[in-house]
Amino acid sequence: MQQLIRFWFGLCLLSAAPQDMPASRAVLVVSVCSYALVSVLLATLSSGFHDGVRVALLELALLGIFTTGLLYLFNRPDRVSQTLAALTGSGSLLGLPTLLLIMLAGSDPAAALPSTAWLLLL
Repeated sequence: MQQLIRFWFGLCLLSAAPQDMPASRAVLVVSVCSYALVSVLLATLSSGFHDGVRVALLELALLGIFTTGLLYLFNRPDRVSQTLAALTGSGSLLGLPTLLLIMLAGSDPAAALPSTAWLLLL
């Protein structure tokens, strides 16, 4: 798991490529589940739990449909699982600081400015 998170960091820093990820169903499942969890948490903050789940599932479905469609269009169907795992894994990793900022800001948008500056210093 730690190696997978390091790989996601490498993707976010553009030092790794999606085709370098192993084409494993287990990696895809872990990536999609983590992305779904972060998406549900983010969507739940702006709407209720049930609407948050619906929004997260719709987002995940659209990501899968468009990614699969584009890869088939460019004759790369063998990279569907790698690309989806890379997109969802790096998306979940990028969603965590967003979740933190929204939670720190609360209902006051002006409160997000100091927490954003703090996050940029890290």
